[in-house]
Amino acid sequence: MKKLMCILLAVLLASSAGITVPAEGSDPEAADPYVIDKPELGFHFEIPEKYRNLKGSLDWNSGFLDDGILQIRSSYYAFPEEDFDEYNDYINAWMDAMVKEEDPPVPADPKWATQRECAYLYDIFIINADRGEEELREELKAHNGIREDDFSWFEKLGSDGEFSFFIGQYAELDEGKEEYREAMGEEYFNEFQDIAADHETFVNALTLRAPEFEQINTDAGEVLSFETTDLEGNPVTSQELFAGSKVTMLNFWATWCAACKKEMRQLEELSKEFEKNGCQIVGMCIDADEEGMDEAAREILAEYGVDYLNLAPPEDMEEVLPTLISLPTSFFIDSEGRMIAEPVRGAHVEEYLPALNDALAKLGAE
Repeated sequence: MKKLMCILLAVLLASSAGITVPAEGSDPEAADPYVIDKPELGFHFEIPEKYRNLKGSLDWNSGFLDDGILQIRSSYYAFPEEDFDEYNDYINAWMDAMVKEEDPPVPADPKWATQRECAYLYDIFIINADRGEEELREELKAHNGIREDDFSWFEKLGSDGEFSFFIGQYAELDEGKEEYREAMGEEYFNEFQDIAADHETFVNALTLRAPEFEQINTDAGEVLSFETTDLEGNPVTSQELFAGSKVTMLNFWATWCAACKKEMRQLEELSKEFEKNGCQIVGMCIDADEEGMDEAAREILAEYGVDYLNLAPPEDMEEVLPTLISLPTSFFIDSEGRMIAEPVRGAHVEEYLPALNDALAKLGAE
């Protein structure tokens, strides 16, 4: 279950220690190679000296627990940075096997199959300030089954405007110490323990601010307009795409996103319910424009029995479509191309029909 939770988080903020992640709009050549700056998440981390020449690797993931709670997770991996691509290929194959209920693949490194090769170091939570710690803890219990005693350390770091910041470390880092030691090997384990025990260095390197991610105003009446193709290369315009349905649920996904694939069979069934209401589900594979990935996307859709229309992203996706904070994300759009209900971030199939009904109600009230 630990690994499943790790992979279901959409990778938004991804960096190994020492890799440059320049601020949006900055000159990459001028960026500090030891700074991770993601203003859209309110996250700034100046990689401490002791983290800069690790034997293992640090990695960062982020995703929404719900629309008001953003989770940013730092993890330690007991292998060098250059093994990440091969490791990620193994994890994707492992997740596909889980979804298909097949035997897991054989990893290149045996410790990758131990579920102790990756250790969560710190979880940072950014929450609307009017909700607070009590509601955050309740949401964690509901979302991840986290109990009160699952955290060995949990503190509030401060607030900025409408947001409060919390940080936590899981008790399993201590409870599973010998399992981590055996799986990682002594040298990796000692490095990981040193980072995990030194809260002060981590927190001092961290600056949190109110996130600058795009606030989507579904009442603004802005019309989405773009041109693209379906996955067979046939041209599609947004005007034609939206005009034939009362509401279109535009579901963004990626070939590497396990959570996206896991919900596909349910989406195919749900698309029939949408059609009964004069609505439709349309997918957009955000990496289908990369070399060879259109074929990979078609293979995934065939494997999961998906018949509803799927698109490649438009060339100017970042300019003409809303900012994606996590995957999957689904937007609800009327026949004129206006977003008319709050987006659903994450694979929350149970929320799609209520969001559709909300969109239809708004149309009926106009």
